[in-house]
Amino acid sequence: MPTALKSKQFKEPWYSAYYFLKQDIDIQCPECGGHAVSSGTSEYLLPWYPTNTRVVCTKCRYTKKSSSFSWSGPVKGFGRRPCGACGHKWVNARVCCDAPPAKPFNTVEARCPVCDKPNVVDISWSIDFFSGRPLDPYNGERLWYVDSVKGNEIWAYNTAHLTYLREYISSSLRERGEHAGKYSIITNLPGWMKTKKNRDDVLKALDRLMKK
Repeated sequence: MPTALKSKQFKEPWYSAYYFLKQDIDIQCPECGGHAVSSGTSEYLLPWYPTNTRVVCTKCRYTKKSSSFSWSGPVKGFGRRPCGACGHKWVNARVCCDAPPAKPFNTVEARCPVCDKPNVVDISWSIDFFSGRPLDPYNGERLWYVDSVKGNEIWAYNTAHLTYLREYISSSLRERGEHAGKYSIITNLPGWMKTKKNRDDVLKALDRLMKK
């Protein structure tokens, strides 16, 4: 049976993700899969362009440091041009990769949606920060605190983030708090995490992660 919760109010500010990115991020080491720590320096959440990024494994000797932004996670490319065959206004090209291509390329072939003729399209690359995957935003590595609830991934950047999420999920009174807005973590939590029927399962997953 679902755990009966006493009336409890969530009193924390509605922080943006940037609040928890000021601390070290717990990740999986890309070398051994053990616990590692990622960090960096950035003044803003948007635009996001950290410097002095670093990964240090607590299990093996893996270390990665860069004074400039060094990203290992998903990237996306986009470009468009008029069709060279029929003149249709836009032939769009989109490319998504799990990591920066080993051999960089800046053109792709895309077919016109009207005449189906192939066109060579120039594309521009960007980092896919908002892929929805449990990734470290400093280096693009998979987070350490990742679990699943009914086929959905639940994750946190660090123990402070975990504690914050647990405080919110366990509260029965969730009025809008200070700093509430479209960039707040609470605003962007998926519906399945907020619904009452999943509360016990989400809390159990968060507790498992706290013990990791």
